[in-house]
Amino acid sequence: MTYKENVIIDCDPGCDDAIALASALTNPLFNVIGITSIGGNVNPQTTKRNAIGIADLVGRHDVPILAGAMKPLIKPMVDASDVHGETGVDGLTMNFNTIANLESLQPQQHAVDFIIEQSFKQNGALNLIVIGPMTNIAMALQKDPSLPSRIQKLTIMGGAFGDPTGNMGERLHAEFNVYCDPHAAKITLDAFQKERTPIRIMPLDVTHKFLQDRDLREWLASLSPCGENFARMLEHYADGYPGLPASCAGKSPLHDFHTIASFIKPCMYEWDRGYVDVITDGNLDGKTSHAPSVNGNTLIARNVDKSQFIGVLKESLTNAMR
Repeated sequence: MTYKENVIIDCDPGCDDAIALASALTNPLFNVIGITSIGGNVNPQTTKRNAIGIADLVGRHDVPILAGAMKPLIKPMVDASDVHGETGVDGLTMNFNTIANLESLQPQQHAVDFIIEQSFKQNGALNLIVIGPMTNIAMALQKDPSLPSRIQKLTIMGGAFGDPTGNMGERLHAEFNVYCDPHAAKITLDAFQKERTPIRIMPLDVTHKFLQDRDLREWLASLSPCGENFARMLEHYADGYPGLPASCAGKSPLHDFHTIASFIKPCMYEWDRGYVDVITDGNLDGKTSHAPSVNGNTLIARNVDKSQFIGVLKESLTNAMR
């Protein structure tokens, strides 16, 4: 594979983020320019350390990892430590002395400034993959509204459009990443839709189509000690994953990996085209809606060929866990 996608991955690791990061960092399709962190699954200090630790586990010490916003734009911070554990990646063994040393070597630049800087350096060939709350992207837009004109594609894990309707809020009306900072999500989507920059959204509608289970974890553990380490994390993640039917006990989605898979094999997804809006206030804050339109620049993944997805996942994990 000769062509590489230049990407910045904006994330809040997070168990499913860990699988997405490990996969992207070890796949020759991706030239990971940098990883920018945000609070979400756990607090922002921990998510940056987790990103460093995950990169260390797969042998990538060359990728800059930069901290971003310390809180949402307006609403109070929400986290998902009840799902991902206190560390955000419970079950995953990392060398915290190594992480501390590597953290001291990271650039001190703010994630927002890094995103803007790289958008100029990559000259229109930069992809943003956002698998956490969109606060860093919204802050970058506030600082430089012309950012979307220099982005090749924006790929988001976020939103829910009907099946399920969401996993947050009193009536489960919103998806977690959007719910954490709905104002940032609206600023981001409005700006990129106005500029007509291509957008791909991987919502709960598609991420719930595949659930990792004991069979996958046993296969992963058989690959290597690194695979066994990540399998333990996925077991913890599945054990504490809420909101699924009793028949799905011991299973969980791999939400964020779908953003990576959508680059590797976009044809295995079914897409709806149109425009997306976000409610920012009231008792439906974070709810996403979709207006179908052949003229829209936003593609929403609605379905995935499960057998092809499993093939992409296993190939990615095999590369990552060597």
